[in-house]
Amino acid sequence: MQLKGKYIIIGILIVAIVVMVGVVWHASNKPVSFLNTPSPTPDPNPSFSSTPFPISSASESPTPIPDTRTWGERLRDKTIPEVPGIKWQTYTNQKYGFEMEYPEGWAIERRGKNPHAVDSYHFYPKNTNPYPSIFGLIIYRGTLREFLSKNSSIFKKRFDAQGVIPDTTINGVDLFIEEDGMSSQVLFSVNFERDGYTYSFGGSFGQNEDMRKIMEHALKIFRFVK
Repeated sequence: MQLKGKYIIIGILIVAIVVMVGVVWHASNKPVSFLNTPSPTPDPNPSFSSTPFPISSASESPTPIPDTRTWGERLRDKTIPEVPGIKWQTYTNQKYGFEMEYPEGWAIERRGKNPHAVDSYHFYPKNTNPYPSIFGLIIYRGTLREFLSKNSSIFKKRFDAQGVIPDTTINGVDLFIEEDGMSSQVLFSVNFERDGYTYSFGGSFGQNEDMRKIMEHALKIFRFVK
């Protein structure tokens, strides 16, 4: 009986091994499917979006970069600036023999003499308050060195130290530039001499870059014609 029982146990083990081998073989020869989801059929004519990811519009205007140059740097650059929407007209002064450009639609007011000047001209847009003007040209009698030494401690020290040396020259005219050291873009004067008169251009524009370009344009076009 013991021998017969051993044969039965051996038979059962053999059957179990055969069954396990069959299961493993069947599983290894069957395609694997995850979550019982059928494989998608490829589209023979796939389509793609024309803008698969956002692209910045080329029409967007970049933020303008502020011009932080001093007036000396601006005037040493010989490029004549233009202002969008501004058209220019020529002003000719027969008395002092010069011409310059200023914007169409602007007025020129001659304010004549004052206790210090022999003449003055002021430029500003029409239909606006003429006081203060956008920029002005004031004419004094006397040499530039006499005038600036008397009215500017900065220039007096400068002339005493290095002589009368201009900051730049435009159209044959030597220019002497005085700027507010704390805000050189806001207050300034450009001074020059001709035939015993000293000419002084000046302006105050706050942070208006277009107005600065208008003044810069006028200075770079200014010339004596006699």
